[in-house]
Amino acid sequence: MIYKQGLNAEELVAALKRAFPKNDPRPEQFRQILEQFQVYHQTLYEWKEVHNALDEVITSFAQFSSEIHRADAEKTIPPLKTLRNLWYAVSVKVDALLEFARVINYIGERYEEQGGQPSGGASWAVKVSAMRNQINQQIGLDEASGFDVSAQRSISLVDKSKLMIGIRPDWWVALYELNNEFNHVAYGQMHWADKKLRETATELYTLSKSVFGSER
Repeated sequence: MIYKQGLNAEELVAALKRAFPKNDPRPEQFRQILEQFQVYHQTLYEWKEVHNALDEVITSFAQFSSEIHRADAEKTIPPLKTLRNLWYAVSVKVDALLEFARVINYIGERYEEQGGQPSGGASWAVKVSAMRNQINQQIGLDEASGFDVSAQRSISLVDKSKLMIGIRPDWWVALYELNNEFNHVAYGQMHWADKKLRETATELYTLSKSVFGSER
């Protein structure tokens, strides 16, 4: 069946077999074409969902990234609570992406985790998940990190003086670089999803044209 409601492919093929001469190959050919259409439509749906999920990740990430770049340009460092609150909004969207990655059927291997780390799955899910985990650890949202991040990330008067002359704490430098890398990975995977979406649409068009013989 192509859809849960509507055309029943099995019933239609059975009807065609009754209508056509015995051993006529056309009903089975029709079944194969229907199955191809189903695969293409489901593939389009899944790539579109990946696109939408990554778009939400990128949109929520923009505010966090803007705060990182603003603070760095002004030679300040935001409170850790502010960074965590902004990043939490991103992490929620990443969770939604990974939930979908666990149930895909047509566009790659389903996402899996072991010990809170990605252990398998499509590249767009694994890469974004791994980057999220690194930032979680850097700002102390990784409970398995085993150290007091808040204490290590506190800013002393000496640190503030160093910031004014352009000397940044190592942890902030690392977070700044992770921020840029996350941006690169998220946009890269978005472009990949869009590329696969276009390729699948082209293949579906080619199949439709070959079946229906349309020149339009």
